[in-house]
Amino acid sequence: MASGSGFGTAKWSAMKTALSTALTKVQGGLSFGLELFPHRLTSPIPFDCGTACWELPPGDSAILVPVAIGTTSVPSILTTLSGVEPSGGTPTAAALKAAADYFTVGAGKALAGDKYVLLATDGGPNGNATIMSCAQSECTTNLDNNSLNGDAGTFPNLCDSGFAGPMNCLDRAATVAQLSVMASAGLKTFVVGIASRSPDPYQSTLDEMAVAGGVPASTASPKYYAVTLREVVRASKRCSRRSPSSSSRPAGSSFNRSRPTRL
Repeated sequence: MASGSGFGTAKWSAMKTALSTALTKVQGGLSFGLELFPHRLTSPIPFDCGTACWELPPGDSAILVPVAIGTTSVPSILTTLSGVEPSGGTPTAAALKAAADYFTVGAGKALAGDKYVLLATDGGPNGNATIMSCAQSECTTNLDNNSLNGDAGTFPNLCDSGFAGPMNCLDRAATVAQLSVMASAGLKTFVVGIASRSPDPYQSTLDEMAVAGGVPASTASPKYYAVTLREVVRASKRCSRRSPSSSSRPAGSSFNRSRPTRL
């Protein structure tokens, strides 16, 4: 899954290339599936998406490529990725819930062996309709665009209703809670943070997510798998080594397509 700062066109292309390399190398020994979020089954989510920015398909239809042995699923994953472009927000908590439902009450429940989620993100989760307002420091639109009050100048709170709105507020609590519920149920999540700049404005949030997911990369910050695009392949190999190596033990993968302007 990718977070609220968003994949730009160049970054999305690089991510697809890295995933193609990484997944192809391990497809014989692991099982994979794919969830993209946000996503609309009938048509692409437009750039000026309004409430559709956080849309997800219902039920098992959220899993675009069902989990299967990599030799079968990886070609489908790569084909699916080749047909989409980044757009929309980052409804991470809702997407995690969809992945959990797939494995616990959906078609994935019948899968044998240990199950994992790989969450690839380059920003902070948002899209929680119950959050009515937030401070500028908790607004993903401000954070993504490096528009916080300080030495660089004075900026409005872009999560105020007159601007992008509170759906762009950082949804840390609900996302961490969902990850904790999943880990407690035996469905652990690898969190891969793809930095858009240094320092990463979402490092503390991603640290919390990694710990809640149950398989942190380190006891010290960054506790998630912190990578640049060049390191995506390396991180995928690390996750693969820590995941079950038998084809009878499926691993689920989820990725998010976010707004191209929010890198």
